[in-house]
Amino acid sequence: PATPRSYVSFGYGKANEKFKTAKSEYPAVTIPVGKVKDKWEAYDTEVKKYQVVVQKLAIEFNAIHIAFQQAFDKALKKAPAEYWIWDGIHPMPAGHEMMAREWIKQVSKKIELIQK
Repeated sequence: PATPRSYVSFGYGKANEKFKTAKSEYPAVTIPVGKVKDKWEAYDTEVKKYQVVVQKLAIEFNAIHIAFQQAFDKALKKAPAEYWIWDGIHPMPAGHEMMAREWIKQVSKKIELIQK
């Protein structure tokens, strides 16, 4: 199976290929709700490893890094986990909207977006 170390050791191109094939197996964000709640520590530990790799790759390739985990952690102060993500991994409509807003916020810092 793919590991955070294998993503780095294969280099960016191969890491990107591996991520595309493994993305459903390795979520980028988790919160303790649904099936994830029962195994929260295991999910949290593994996901954090991938988040570190993604951040390093973003720095290395001068890409925009969107820290969705921090955005979800902050959102949990406004509404319960089930409002944002139904099963601990897959967002609800409010979670998708929050992610879109976070994406716009972070990307706008790096590039000029046309605002109407």
